[in-house]
Amino acid sequence: MTPVVSVRFRWWALIAMATATTNCSSGSAEREEGIPVVVPTAAAPAPTTPADADCAPAIEAPSTTLAEAFAPHFKIGAAVSTAAFGGADPSAAILVQQQFNQLSAENVLKWSGVHPQRDVYQFTDTDRYVEFGEQTGMQIHGHVLVWHQQVPDWVFEQDGGGTIEADALWQRLEEHITMVAGRYGGRIKYWDVVNEAFNDDGSLRDTPWRRILGDDYLAEVFALADRLLPDSRLVYNDYSMFLPGKRDAAIRLVKDLRERGIRIDAVGLQGHYNLKRPYPEEVESTLQLFAEAQIPVLITELDLDVLPSERDVQGADLDDTQAASAALNPYPVCLPPEADAAIAAHWGLLFDIFVKYADGIESITFWGVSDRYSWLNDWPVRGRRNYALLFDRELKPKSSLLQVLQSASATTESVAGE
Repeated sequence: MTPVVSVRFRWWALIAMATATTNCSSGSAEREEGIPVVVPTAAAPAPTTPADADCAPAIEAPSTTLAEAFAPHFKIGAAVSTAAFGGADPSAAILVQQQFNQLSAENVLKWSGVHPQRDVYQFTDTDRYVEFGEQTGMQIHGHVLVWHQQVPDWVFEQDGGGTIEADALWQRLEEHITMVAGRYGGRIKYWDVVNEAFNDDGSLRDTPWRRILGDDYLAEVFALADRLLPDSRLVYNDYSMFLPGKRDAAIRLVKDLRERGIRIDAVGLQGHYNLKRPYPEEVESTLQLFAEAQIPVLITELDLDVLPSERDVQGADLDDTQAASAALNPYPVCLPPEADAAIAAHWGLLFDIFVKYADGIESITFWGVSDRYSWLNDWPVRGRRNYALLFDRELKPKSSLLQVLQSASATTESVAGE
């Protein structure tokens, strides 16, 4: 079968190697149109806890780790920042090694991190990330090759100004993937090939990639990734996949690519959840439909926003931000016991569902190691104190961890293909 990209496909590796300047400095992540990206940073220390503060009690560290507990079911991963794998926060690095067996890169493998200028690639942080995973024996996940956020403006512009033509943009994309694939190859087990290409209703998102390359760009990009990354598993990744329109669009995409002989190995269901949505039945019905379609899934970017919002914000659209207010930051010091218990129960319910559908889930990856670095401290409202993960700002276990570990002992119900 003639590949979709047979006309566009060119080997640009030698040209790229000959002309690119490798810059070993770390670059700042910038989003298109000059809007700063939300990059998780170390949260400010908690105020001194008042003696009369009503805080949930600390718990003892359980003897079983997340990786050990879920070994019969799926890999358990964490997205790591440079602080964790680069040595700035050795305590976080130790926690990662103790609890997880898969890594995902938060920012360093995004286009703005690895290829900030036309002839400049910077691999210092990406090399350290991959080496950290290899040295600790972890499965490595690459995030992301094609996304409409965190892409430098030059990618979509002609050298002389104005919007770039399709063939020229394809050449840049092909060169970029060739450089990254040539450097890491099968060392990175999973790649998010395309990220967030659909609107909530299932229509194609109006991004520069689509406007310039055309409506069939998803197929062309996956065909290219298949050629260049034969030893990696190729993933389509998106948020709010519990919404019927977006979920059905992803299933149609996989079926269409399969019919055309284009490899796509799994779909990443971003788990940017909150206490209101998705409903448990929405999570379960989504996993059931992917299982029936025999499409493996990864639960990616998992966290739980436990703070209120001025409006119903779902998913992870970086453009959807709100102004700060005291009412939107109700727990500036700690979680009270009743809130802590409710959050833990919610985590347990989610993992009960994940374990039930474990036959179709290849991995679950938390978007961050602990509350200290969670991006939800800054989205959709900057500067809040969120409690989105299973370890607190001091890297200590929370009661939510105990609830999640209890779910691991549940019997996996075989549902794939029913």
